[in-house]
Amino acid sequence: MPFLAYLKGDGLGEVLNREPDRYAGFMAMGQQIMIEDTELSIAEREFVAAYVSALNDCSFCYGTHERIAVAFGADPDALADAIGNPASDRIPAKMVPVLAYAKKLTEQPARLTQEDADAVLAAGWSEQGLSDVVAVVAYFAMANRLADGHGVEGLPPEGNQSVANYVKEHGYPVIERIMQPIGK
Repeated sequence: MPFLAYLKGDGLGEVLNREPDRYAGFMAMGQQIMIEDTELSIAEREFVAAYVSALNDCSFCYGTHERIAVAFGADPDALADAIGNPASDRIPAKMVPVLAYAKKLTEQPARLTQEDADAVLAAGWSEQGLSDVVAVVAYFAMANRLADGHGVEGLPPEGNQSVANYVKEHGYPVIERIMQPIGK
């Protein structure tokens, strides 16, 4: 149940819409980190976003970004496996060290070592690719806390799919577009 009276259960957009000046940069950052061209595909970045949101137990972000990852081509079974076993045979080998890095950055950031970074680089990612992973994890640390801190609950499956369809067609909502409910 949302913690604040103005929240009606329509997702994180309600929080962002209430204070557009405060969150405009956050919304622009989402587009830059998650949609603009990088070494990681959109599906891979969304996979990391959903994985990190699952680690943080953020039902809103996990449900939404799992559907976005699938909309961009991620294997839903691989994502389900990753939550319990990030080294599952369903996870592409190149993504296994990325998920290990994302998990450690999420749960024990001060314990990251050069060896953790080297494992990502040895899997074939560039230093920019590793930096992109860090950006996704950091962005979702904030997104998860914005959602959970305000009591934003997970959407029903059709709501998650509606958001995924919107992002697939339009990219991440920017503050000017968030004023209209997604899917309308």
